[in-house]
Amino acid sequence: MASQQFHRVAIRSLAVAAAAGLLSLACGSGSNGGNQTGGAPVKVAGILSQTGVSQLFGTDETAGAQFAFDEANSAGGVDGHKIEFAAVNDNTDPTTAVQEFRGIVADEANVAIVGPTSSSVSAALKAPVTQASISMVSPVSASALTNPISPYVFRCFVIDVVATQAVLKFMSSMNVKTVALIHSDDAFGNSAATSFTSAAAGSGLQIVANLSYPPDATNMTTQAIQAKSKNPDGYLAWDATTRLATVLTNMSQQGISAAQSVIVAPPIAGNASTKQVAGAAIDGVYFEDQLASDDPRSGAQATFVQAWQKKFNANPSSANLLGYQAAQIIIKGIDAAAKANKPINRQNVRDGIESIKNASMAYATITFSATDHDGVQLGQVQINQIKAGKNVRAGTA
Repeated sequence: MASQQFHRVAIRSLAVAAAAGLLSLACGSGSNGGNQTGGAPVKVAGILSQTGVSQLFGTDETAGAQFAFDEANSAGGVDGHKIEFAAVNDNTDPTTAVQEFRGIVADEANVAIVGPTSSSVSAALKAPVTQASISMVSPVSASALTNPISPYVFRCFVIDVVATQAVLKFMSSMNVKTVALIHSDDAFGNSAATSFTSAAAGSGLQIVANLSYPPDATNMTTQAIQAKSKNPDGYLAWDATTRLATVLTNMSQQGISAAQSVIVAPPIAGNASTKQVAGAAIDGVYFEDQLASDDPRSGAQATFVQAWQKKFNANPSSANLLGYQAAQIIIKGIDAAAKANKPINRQNVRDGIESIKNASMAYATITFSATDHDGVQLGQVQINQIKAGKNVRAGTA
């Protein structure tokens, strides 16, 4: 698995009490942090899930970010500046993430943050990041990350509102009229459920079942039975963790398969571990993701996939790409500051990120502005399908 082959990054743990005091100093000083000039190294931090329920994504995102920074450093750095990247483990826990963030922001050399991995942790860091005036580029879909907008919080993932519109548009094109939704009762699943429900009517679809299960659930047979009883044309199985494999397996056990119905899932469906656990239950399932690792888009994405395969002798995962994308966005922010002959500090890197326009990147074409920190627009959301264990592109919506 690709996540087992990533570069080890420094995992730092700092005393909460001491760090809290340093945070107060950092926030109260009005400093922009860093002010790197000449060819001095630039520090970027990561807050990612090395353990906990989002570990599968977090470890791969860490690897992807490290890969991007290694690429930049091997090419001489960003305008001569080498990037020093160190990621802390938030354990998929908001409290842990806030504690680790205090240590990161206390080091003024850190100019930006990759992460966090999960929607709930990102939500917990939104206010502290904004208060500390340091940019955070997060690979999560929940609308709350950027609504309301924060000057310092950016998304490198398709926002759930856009993703759900694209998924429903795709399902409608497959002649689906009625849909049963099975989702996790957490920030990711609930945000998506709200988006699917509100967007369904406009797409000509009807949500006939909206069923959730708790984050610690280990069997979703009850939800599968209830969903099937509504006799829908299609199903949405929405979970950002390895539980998705269990959901699909329980659905298959109740006679719900992609051979008879259109089943659509989020990006983790294409992950090697998810496919391995779900087995035959996942064959034919569609999933929304910007990467079909066995069928990459030409250009920047194909270049990334080829470079990853050369280094690791394996396909990158969706999470590898997300980590890579987050790092690439920060690299562009650093580059913009350097090319403008400005000090590479937190404010100038933030401004550089927000200035990104129509950048063709491995994940998607990205555009940010003062009023849009989501980057990816409807019309470039990719739908893929799992066929005989391979991830292949099925369309764009």
